Amino acid sequence: MESPLETAHSGGRIWNWFLITVSILCCYIQSAQSAPLCIVVKPSYGTVGSNVSLDIQGFSGQPLSYTWYRKAVEAPNQIGVYSVLSGVQRQLQILKRVLPNGSLLISNLTLSDIDDYIVEIVDSKTGLIEAAKVHLSVYADKSPERNKGSSFSGGSSAVIVTGVLIGVALTGGLT
Repeated sequence: MESPLETAHSGGRIWNWFLITVSILCCYIQSAQSAPLCIVVKPSYGTVGSNVSLDIQGFSGQPLSYTWYRKAVEAPNQIGVYSVLSGVQRQLQILKRVLPNGSLLISNLTLSDIDDYIVEIVDSKTGLIEAAKVHLSVYADKSPERNKGSSFSGGSSAVIVTGVLIGVALTGGLT
């Protein structure tokens, strides 16, 4: 006959495995759903004198227009507007151009281009406005080596998450 302590102990192990399974399934479901609107800097960092594009990802609607801002969504900070229906672009800054796919192309980068950039997209079917923001980093040299130790790659993040899950599994198995 099992003692109450053994019953509680084995039930705890099952509960731990249940929580781990639910956590993994939640992560899988979230990654399978459509990604939220975001901006991707290409290449991932800019250097003085080079060009970068701020590409929009995760917009599933039909855009009516793209409006780009620098720092904040205020009229004085507007960079440019692209109307999808007419194909007309209103460009307010010479070295920054809104492309037909909504991306912002910034040419001949300078250190003064370091800032937050915001895009607003008007959905032609719903009339709703979706927005996303990204911070642009610009380096004086060709490589951001000075920041090498301060960033994680996607692979590093995956290793850390896997290690945490294994640690939780082992801890649950030991109790």
